[in-house]
Amino acid sequence: MFWDASPTSIQLAQPQVSRFTVADAYTRQAAEGFVAGHRRGGAIVTGTRGTDVPDPRRSAAALRARPRVAAIRPYVDQPFADRPRFDMRPGNVDANLLPLRACRRTTTAALGAPPPRYGEPLGDPALRAALAHWIGRTRGAVCTGDDIVVTSGALHDLVARALVEPGDIAAVEEPGYPPAVELLRGLGLHVAGVPVDDQGLVVDALPDAARLVYVTPSHQFPLGSVLSRARRRALLRWATAHDAAVVEDD
Repeated sequence: MFWDASPTSIQLAQPQVSRFTVADAYTRQAAEGFVAGHRRGGAIVTGTRGTDVPDPRRSAAALRARPRVAAIRPYVDQPFADRPRFDMRPGNVDANLLPLRACRRTTTAALGAPPPRYGEPLGDPALRAALAHWIGRTRGAVCTGDDIVVTSGALHDLVARALVEPGDIAAVEEPGYPPAVELLRGLGLHVAGVPVDDQGLVVDALPDAARLVYVTPSHQFPLGSVLSRARRRALLRWATAHDAAVVEDD
């Protein structure tokens, strides 16, 4: 309840909230030090005027991104003023080819029985087993679910941190995928561009000191070439000889 003081009358108004809500509000205010309870005296405002709170303009420097991270440029396509007849920009989904209703049904069914605990850090075992089966059927790679780690992208921060250290050299295709280059630089790696021709990445141009090679062999971005069989074998031989990891973005 609260008093409504008007020039003509003073009346008792009802806030239409439960007693629990009011008690919870007072409890939170007391826990954060804004009010103090006194026996037979109710809750009294502590009188803190905020003089002990640091100036946010001074403390904001610690929350600024470090220079190597702040330099990362957002990879965002600029919208067209008029809808084009053909949109050839990469990364856009054709809504006419995406079965939205089927995706919605399967997503709803999957969320109908949420797991009673945190999931596996490496990814759901059933999903990893299904991916292993799909990779074996479509790529001819011999693997099991135990060989797979599910992340949010080919160059997820977890994968990059597990494979390389700040200061290492990462080789990328030139021209290549800009977000991957910016992510690697943001992790403190030295990025070396490697030329691309009609057969894909030129393996002979890889720097010997590279600890990681990022490639798009199935459809090179942005030129569209496919890494030839000979180049694939050469890349695997090079990685084995130089103790380097190959990250394939499919």
